[in-house]
Amino acid sequence: MGKYDTNHLAILSTSEQASLYEPPQLTQSEKAEYFSLPPKAKKVTASLATHSALFFILQWGYFRATHQFYRVEIDSMRADLKFILGNCYANQIKLVELSLPSRPTLLKIKRHILDLFAYNEVDTLKRQHLIRKSSQLARQHCKPKIIFKELLKHIERRRWVLPAYSVMQDLVGSSMSLEQQRLSTKLGKLLTNKTAASLDVLITTEDDLYGITELQHDAKNFSCKAIKKEIKKRGMIDAIYIAAKKILPKLKISKTNIAYYSSLASYYDVAKLSRISNGKRRLYLLCYAYHRTQKINDNLIVSFIYKVSKIYEEAKNYGKRQFMLSYQDISYEKEKLGVILSYFCENSLQRYQFRTISKRAFDVMPKMLILKVSQMLRNETKRETAFRWDFFNSNSRAIAINIKPLFMTIDFSCDEAAHPILKAAEYLKEFFKQNKPLSQCDVNGLPKMAIPKALKPYLQDEGCINPYKYAFLVYYRLMKLLVNNKVYLNDSLSFKSFNLFPEACLGYLEGKV
Repeated sequence: MGKYDTNHLAILSTSEQASLYEPPQLTQSEKAEYFSLPPKAKKVTASLATHSALFFILQWGYFRATHQFYRVEIDSMRADLKFILGNCYANQIKLVELSLPSRPTLLKIKRHILDLFAYNEVDTLKRQHLIRKSSQLARQHCKPKIIFKELLKHIERRRWVLPAYSVMQDLVGSSMSLEQQRLSTKLGKLLTNKTAASLDVLITTEDDLYGITELQHDAKNFSCKAIKKEIKKRGMIDAIYIAAKKILPKLKISKTNIAYYSSLASYYDVAKLSRISNGKRRLYLLCYAYHRTQKINDNLIVSFIYKVSKIYEEAKNYGKRQFMLSYQDISYEKEKLGVILSYFCENSLQRYQFRTISKRAFDVMPKMLILKVSQMLRNETKRETAFRWDFFNSNSRAIAINIKPLFMTIDFSCDEAAHPILKAAEYLKEFFKQNKPLSQCDVNGLPKMAIPKALKPYLQDEGCINPYKYAFLVYYRLMKLLVNNKVYLNDSLSFKSFNLFPEACLGYLEGKV
């Protein structure tokens, strides 16, 4: 793999370097605080010559503010020196009379301050420690600035003085270069010829379209065509993903680095990827296939949730409409119903047989309509829920087209391996693999535990479970469990088990669905 130019590795911007490595710009109140001396420090100044004590106070204040030492320059530090002269020496010494202490004196001042603050400089032994720490960080982070900042925190925790910027550049650059060499060597041993060839295919053209180019585009909507494309894309890299799940843990790199290498594969164009060394390019593509598969799975789950929710809402609206229409029949036939009821109060009709009276009633209102109105008045008519489940039966084809491909593609998991809904999902998947319509399903073999007691009457037709209604029940319950993270897909980014992915996914769902 390519080696970083550690002499010119850009980590911090000019302004960031200045804020870290140039003397702090102190306010008057900060000067009063930082340039004040505790008793132990005053004892040190008493042992120094006046001019040396002055520069001790200057470096003391800077170190107290930033835990760093700075090159002493009278001109650039004039304002701070003037403050010290006025507050500590009552202006007995003129600024123009000042001259820099000798190098041995400056080193002596530094040692005193380090002792007083219980800090240490980074010597050869400590630098070796930082090299090891930097190498560890390079496995977790690919961005130089992040490694730099983590080293900065580590140095502060150890109470060490921050080394020069060039030293930090060498530490970060060397660790990144060594990490890439380690990954290249390790990956070369772990990759099979078949997987390597599959990775190389991603940057070869077929029908004027590169494999990686086809993978990079997310679905624009929830149409069946868009979903089929997502499923096809996942199929293109399924074998690579299975290999990546075995290889990446052995490389011992963080998920952050996997995502970063994946982003490089999509950032570089195919021409640039082709020019990169085999080891580096295959690492990027392996991480890309791994990360992209999980992103596609996210898209498929969001599509599944959207599709099931949409059909369920349509069924609810249908149920409400049909329920209201059924009650309208009573209001439309009120007058006729009143005529029929009046027959029972007419004395002249009492001599007739009931058959004659019923025939006369049927002339006013058809027999079937009388039965329907009678059922409504006795609350024996269909409930809204029944109409809703009738909708799932009559729209079974649309449900199969929109939801079945997603259902078959997603590998649902649950902490309870024997969860009734998972058993039902497994049963349906095994049946669908036979390429038979649901009408040929053995309803007696359907797992009954997946049906809530309150819904059993609505899923039955003439005493038998309707397989189309049953299938939608499984889809709907899976959708609800996915949203509540009780069912999950670990091969995804946002729908993992809480044991692996503790952050809640509801914000993600709200944004997508």
